[in-house]
Amino acid sequence: MTRSYFHECHAYFALLVATAAMAGGCAGTDGTRSAEPEQTATNVAALLTGDFDGDGTADQLTVTSTGISIYHPTQRSTHSYYFTGNFAINNANTDLDGKAGLEVVVTTANGISVITDRTSSTNPYQFAGTYQINTLVDTDGQAGAEVVVSTASGITVIRQRTASTQFYQLTSNYQINSVVDTDGQPGADIIVVFSGSSSSGITIIHDRSNYAHAYSISPSFQITAVCNDDSQAGAEIFFSTSSQKFILNDRLGSTSSTTKTNCSCNTVYRDADNDGYGDPNTSGSSCTVGSGYVSNSQDCCDSDATTHPGVTTYYSVANKCNSFDYNCDGAASKKSNGPTDCYNFNVGCAVNSTHTACPFTSPLPADCNGGLVDYSTAECGQTWYIGARGCSIYGTPSGYACTGWTWGGPGGTQACR
Repeated sequence: MTRSYFHECHAYFALLVATAAMAGGCAGTDGTRSAEPEQTATNVAALLTGDFDGDGTADQLTVTSTGISIYHPTQRSTHSYYFTGNFAINNANTDLDGKAGLEVVVTTANGISVITDRTSSTNPYQFAGTYQINTLVDTDGQAGAEVVVSTASGITVIRQRTASTQFYQLTSNYQINSVVDTDGQPGADIIVVFSGSSSSGITIIHDRSNYAHAYSISPSFQITAVCNDDSQAGAEIFFSTSSQKFILNDRLGSTSSTTKTNCSCNTVYRDADNDGYGDPNTSGSSCTVGSGYVSNSQDCCDSDATTHPGVTTYYSVANKCNSFDYNCDGAASKKSNGPTDCYNFNVGCAVNSTHTACPFTSPLPADCNGGLVDYSTAECGQTWYIGARGCSIYGTPSGYACTGWTWGGPGGTQACR
């Protein structure tokens, strides 16, 4: 059976104060807090630095036999938090309430206290008997990490953001395997393994919705891997019995047989614009990356969803990568090259023998008759022109004469793909 990876309540920073924490719990009593003038701590057991009050400046945390002091260089003041008995710092580098400043998780005999130095306050959470802090991670999809705590009767999630707890009652024969996203929704999920003669299986706690999804499995199974196998959001769970191998897809709420005991790790590519095509310059392993990756690397502009292989639309403005190659074929293809050079064609005219008309003496190319369009010098995004050419007859003192004329103006913008 895969064992849970509990963080011992007195081991995270190894900042044990006073005497050693009792096996199966952490002794101590929550105390009070006071703000004091600048002072030098005595009998210092440890020193940590971090922005605990959220002012953007690193503060200094010291641990003594009587409590915890945090010195603020900006205010030149110290906040002191007193504890009696055995106590220890479990974590001091995680934001738990979603606001500026790091919280300090302290284990005591009565339970867990969370120091929010920004407000100079301590929130105690009482636990009777043995307890263990499993991990600090966002489980509800809201700002700030939660503290996942195991006891003999179940799992408690401490939500410091609201100074509240959520309890999930479980039988005594459970173990936490891991805390990862399994359903592709915000917040990590808690994978719980049950083993015993009366019940056996996997339960996944979705703390975001306060819901637990139970999967019954025959006794004597073993989880062999928890990883992302299908490049979709959410990890899959591989487990085996004595005769078969299975994969549990919590996103779909199903289990199926397989021949594997682990993920097939493939190279996948970032699809930042969600057009189904990946960026060849940004890749990862399908076993470790989450959503937003695809198996192909055919995108030539991953910041623009209108640009990818197979695009048939022409555009008269460049894409977000400043390119007109919208279909990723390596070239910017014009919508039409049009007539070769009608707009600049030299018009020649002469009066006919009856002096009634003034025909062209040099014929226009066939594709320049009628409405004339000059695409020859219009590149992608540039203006092209429409125009007309003709000959006009006019009278002079010596007789009739002809003149050639050309008219033209902007007709549009060259589109490409």
